[in-house]
This record gives sequence, C-alpha cells and structure tokens, in this order.
Amino acid sequence: MLIIETKFTGRQAILESGFRLFFLLAASAAALLMGLWFGLFNFSPAALQPGYSPLYWHAHEMLFGFALAPIAGFLLTAVRNWTGRTTLVGKPLLLLALPWLLARLAAFSGEFSPWIAAVFECLFLAGLALVIGKPILLTKQWAQLGIVSKVILLLPASLAFHLGVAGYWAPGTLIGLNAALYIILALVVTLVRRVMPLFIERGLNNGFVPRNSALTDRWGLVVFLLFALVDTAFQVVPDMAALAPLSAMLAAVLCLLHGARLSAWYHRQIWGKPLVWVLFLAYAWVVLGFLLKALQGLGVASHSLAIHAFAAGGIGLATLGMMARISLGHTDRNVNQPPRAVTAIFLLVFLAAVCRVGGPLLLPAVYLFWIIAAQISWSAGFLLFVHVYYPILTGVRTDALASP
Repeated sequence: MLIIETKFTGRQAILESGFRLFFLLAASAAALLMGLWFGLFNFSPAALQPGYSPLYWHAHEMLFGFALAPIAGFLLTAVRNWTGRTTLVGKPLLLLALPWLLARLAAFSGEFSPWIAAVFECLFLAGLALVIGKPILLTKQWAQLGIVSKVILLLPASLAFHLGVAGYWAPGTLIGLNAALYIILALVVTLVRRVMPLFIERGLNNGFVPRNSALTDRWGLVVFLLFALVDTAFQVVPDMAALAPLSAMLAAVLCLLHGARLSAWYHRQIWGKPLVWVLFLAYAWVVLGFLLKALQGLGVASHSLAIHAFAAGGIGLATLGMMARISLGHTDRNVNQPPRAVTAIFLLVFLAAVCRVGGPLLLPAVYLFWIIAAQISWSAGFLLFVHVYYPILTGVRTDALASP
C-alpha cells in the first residue's frame, strides 16, 4: 500500500492528514455528545430549542456528528493512498471541519433554525464528497465511486431530517435518521470488508487466510438495500405495517449472509490481537442487529434494541477500532504493539453496547439503569481514547523523530 504523508512539525502535525484531526474530533464528540445526552435524558430535556425532540437530537448527532467524523478521517487518508494524490492538509482541512463543528453547535444556539444546521451539515457533506471524489475521478478509479455515492446520499438524508424538525415534512425526521443509519452502516460494512481480512492475515501471521463469501459480496448489498427501504417504509407509513414480516425476512437473510462471512474470518488466535478482535466484535454486533430486526417481526425484540446493536455495537466499535489502528500505522508506529490501554478502551465501548442492548433485553425492569450505565461506559471509553491517542494524533511521525 502506498503511504503518502506530508510531514509537519510541532503543533501543526494534527493538520498533516485528515485522520489526525477528524479522529480526535470524533472521539471527543463521542464523549461530549453522550455526556450531553446524559444531561438531556436525565435532567434537562427542555435544553434544546422548542420542537426539537432530545431523542431525535441524540440520534441525529450520533450519526451525522460522531459517526461521520471518523469516516471522513478514514476516507481523506485512504483516498490519498488509493490515488496517490493529496486530499486536504493545513488550513483547508480546518475549513472542511468547520461546518461539521458549526452544525453540532447549531441546536444549542439561541437563534436556532433547522436551516442553519442543515446548511452547515450539507456544506460539510458536499465538501467531503468533492474532496474525496475529485482525485478518484481524475485517476479513473471507478470502483471507488460507490463509497463517494454513499457520502452524497447522506445529503438528502440530512435535508429530510431537518425538514421534519422544521415542521415542513413530518415523516422526514424518521426517514432522514433511518436513511443515515443504513447508509453509514453500509459504509462501515464496506470498509470493514475491505480491510479486515488483511488485518487478520497480517496480525496473526500464521498462514491463516480469511475466506470471503462470493455470495455475500454478490447479494449482500442488494438484499441490504431492499431491507433498508422496506424497514423504513413500514416504520414511517402506518398503512405499510404489513411490510414488517418482509423486513424481518430480509433481516434474517442478511444475518445468515454476514454471519457466514464472519465465521469464515474467525481464528481463535484473534483474541490475542486487540486491534483485530475489536473489528471482529464490531461485525458480530452488525450480525446481531440483523438478528434482532428479524426477531422484531416476531414481537420478541424492539426496534430500538436492533438500532443500538447496529449503532453502538457495530458502528461504534468499528470506527473505534479503525481509529486505533490507523492512528498507529499512519504515524509509523507498530500496530502489533498498540498501547496497553486499547484493551480497556475497546472493552468499555463494548460494555456500553452490552448495557444498551443486552441489559433491557434480559432485565427490562431496570431500563433506566442500563441506559445510564451505557452512557457512562461509552463516554469513559472514548475519553480514554482521547487521553491515550492525543499525543499520537498531535505529534510528529516516529520516522520524523528518528530523522537527523
């Protein structure tokens, strides 16, 4: 793999590559946004502007705020390596991050308007799509356009959400949230599919080669697209409630397809490699999410539990694991010897997902306890990531330190 880095020094190092700035923003946002959700949920639900449900704010911010930041950092860095062309560094990188930040602050502005937040959010998404799409087009790497298209599809999802919040299109809120969740989930699964077999093979270095399912590669995306459309339709339109069994059936198919792929990637030695097993567990949460969506059709599990399996377990752990590994590899550190604290970081976020999904499922009588435990564990995990990785993300590469 071609590694392209622009060597900055001192405090400028954070602007050397997209992953540095956006990974730090992502982890900080994960802890801060969850802390705010803790306050809104338990103490002050009226802190937001009138008409803006704290529940919708939480869902929106964890998708468009937290989840998008590490994806942006990954794509800005990966596209440089795929195409051999520089994406953004220095002040232009800051300018891309600015509308992302302003969109987060807009909901707490005294002059809040959904349109202000929508404009900033769409500026960020459009800017990201342009920055990663241009070098891909110039180098004619058509196979990468699927990733760019997913980023572009987040634009109408954002607009639909804000139309709903503004009161112009009531179904838009749920449509926007569902679309964003499934687009981001598709992005994460696509990226994990690309890198995880290689990470396992190199991490174990024992001759084990993870097998990939041609069936999942061929049909997984088609079935997922149908599932996302059907699942959203029956949730949003009351007259389409009859689609619930079809949604459950499609989810069951996806559970089997992705479960088969995951089992083909398994080797018992992964448990000795934190940067490997964290991605394995993340993918397992995605499989569990599809299982819970299938059980929802039988009335056994709730929509909320399935969504949090996808979001807290799947997206949360996958982005965390990718940030932890990429931050080491792209600063010339040894990915086979990560900081000792990464195990605690991963387990805290894993515990948050267990509390949020497993707790209410097994012991619903203390639902509030499980929610608070999940909030605290999630925030603690990402705060620990910031503490451990801040010197790495803001410091110079180790090869630069070694240079005369």
